[in-house]
Amino acid sequence: MKTAERRLAIGRNQMYAIKKPDAEVTYNKNGIIRVVEDFYRDLYNSNEELRIEANPVTRDVPNITIEDIQRSLKDMERGRTPGEDGISIDHILDAGEIASMKLTNIFIKCILNGTKL
Repeated sequence: MKTAERRLAIGRNQMYAIKKPDAEVTYNKNGIIRVVEDFYRDLYNSNEELRIEANPVTRDVPNITIEDIQRSLKDMERGRTPGEDGISIDHILDAGEIASMKLTNIFIKCILNGTKL
């Protein structure tokens, strides 16, 4: 929580609003932090298994490293509108290394199983 508070500090790119799961928008700093905390708590405590149903790739695939993901994330512009999943690049960058590790694992599984995101 302290990390999120520091990253919302004056003089930095700031997230000024976020849509809560009930579709209500909150503009309150503590409310924004609570929504982000809840989202990541639910995400990382999920008992759902990532199931991929596709044919494995038979050609050589490039090795993806956490450094590749971190380099790509670093080049992304903050403050952009989130995609269909509601997750902005700000959320991913603020989640730090754990998000990079999870994304690396997801991309590797997608490549090995020939699935698209």
